[in-house]
Amino acid sequence: DLLLDTPQAFPLSLRLTYPMGSGRKLLIGEASHTIHPVGGQGLNLCWRDVQTLMDLVYKVNEGKLRISNLSRSYSNSRTIDLILVSLFTHLLIRIYSNKSPLSFLVRLPAIVSIERIPFLRKVLLGFMTDGPSFFSPILSK
Repeated sequence: DLLLDTPQAFPLSLRLTYPMGSGRKLLIGEASHTIHPVGGQGLNLCWRDVQTLMDLVYKVNEGKLRISNLSRSYSNSRTIDLILVSLFTHLLIRIYSNKSPLSFLVRLPAIVSIERIPFLRKVLLGFMTDGPSFFSPILSK
């Protein structure tokens, strides 16, 4: 093995930008949010940012949304997803990186529940993959 460069550390933080744009400028992906790297959630958020922007651009092209409202619509569309996923990942970091005996009392039942309850696993994976939109089909039934 050969080390080609000096290892560096970058402090992790939880940051969200709101609004995520103004006028003709938009922040998408990690330019508008940073979260702890838990299970690729930052990348999942970035893909959903891109999908939301694409959907809104289609609405502009179809005449269903004025381009002057694109920035505000984008910010409003992404806010709930960003807040929920950011808080969820932040909570996971706090619970699972803590050596307190109290956090162990939370971790153990959570891990056992996820292992033994397939529906809970499916819901958590769906939320982590698709964000809050995962719950739309469930809630509309």
